[in-house]
Amino acid sequence: EIPVEFTWDAYSIFADDSAWEAAIVELNSTLEEAATFTGWLHEGAEVLAEWLALYDRVYTLIGKIYIYASLFHEADTTDQAASSRNGRALGLYGKTQAVTAFMEPGLLAIGHETLKDWMASESRLAAYGQYVEDLYRRQAHVRSAEVEEVLGLAADAFATAGNTAQFLINSEMTFKPAKQSDGTEVPLAQGNIDALIMSPDRDLRRTTWEHYADGYLAFKNTLANNLTAAVKQFTFGARVRRFDSPLEMALEGNNIPNSVYSSLMDTFRANLPTWHRYWQIRRKALGVDKLHVYDIKGP
Repeated sequence: EIPVEFTWDAYSIFADDSAWEAAIVELNSTLEEAATFTGWLHEGAEVLAEWLALYDRVYTLIGKIYIYASLFHEADTTDQAASSRNGRALGLYGKTQAVTAFMEPGLLAIGHETLKDWMASESRLAAYGQYVEDLYRRQAHVRSAEVEEVLGLAADAFATAGNTAQFLINSEMTFKPAKQSDGTEVPLAQGNIDALIMSPDRDLRRTTWEHYADGYLAFKNTLANNLTAAVKQFTFGARVRRFDSPLEMALEGNNIPNSVYSSLMDTFRANLPTWHRYWQIRRKALGVDKLHVYDIKGP
């Protein structure tokens, strides 16, 4: 129902599904070429430059393949054809990770000083300085080529918990209509929850929140089990990569020390009285005896 000029343009990535299929053929061919570099990265700066150019090409291509498929899937998660393409794209992403898994263990085996010398002598490697430094910062968590390959192959299967939640929430979960103060019903869906919960009509905000929550509570056991699976997957990843905790793994990607997270939490707790004062002021401003969760975003 939305005018096309206000929707995303998936066809700016590929002209049509046939072009998308052709890109998959190209990707598989390129992955075959990529596999031939296994065990050869140490041969010299020129070989490494050729590999990194190919690596960039591979991930640019799989990125386009995945984004094209996911845009149609996200627009309508009940579209089985779009869902099928999205599933294929996720599988290809896992395959790509597995085929290229030898790279980081191979680079670490070359040695930091040697890589710096190569980057100084080969202009095509100059742009990778920050990546190499970051890799050596993370080296304790990079596993062998064989383990990295298995992790790549498992990526698609490990995405299942998140995908299941998205299908349930966006395709199968329904909500009773919200009601305005005059009794008029307003359709409630994932797409308009944010707008309704900010309405000046408190009855509309209240029924929006209650009916939205009821939709989730109807599947509380399924969602709880799905969350448990996601936590187990994340914990597994932290253990395989030899982190002291899942928190450390979550922060490591952006080079954030645990102490920064702890400091943030401590600062928040220390300033809770200011937060409580804000809620008291908001309650008075809204003119209500008790502030409810559906009043948080009321104007």
